[in-house]
Amino acid sequence: MEDEPLGYRVGIFFIVIGFMALIPFVASEQLNQPDYRYFCPGILLLVAGGVLMWRNRPPKRQEVQRFRIFKRKPKEKRKE
Repeated sequence: MEDEPLGYRVGIFFIVIGFMALIPFVASEQLNQPDYRYFCPGILLLVAGGVLMWRNRPPKRQEVQRFRIFKRKPKEKRKE
């Protein structure tokens, strides 16, 4: 968690808040009285969070070099 950029973490926060905003909308939709005051901000937060996560994703981890001798694939048997 410490090696993740701040924008990535803010994106995760926006996505969580976006889903939490959609819960009251779904509940109001089940009562046949949809309240779009929860739907629009929820969707906007989900999109903003997704964009922040995508643009600020952490760099890929390098493959660990430990035990690389044991991880080698066996050589194919030569056909003669």
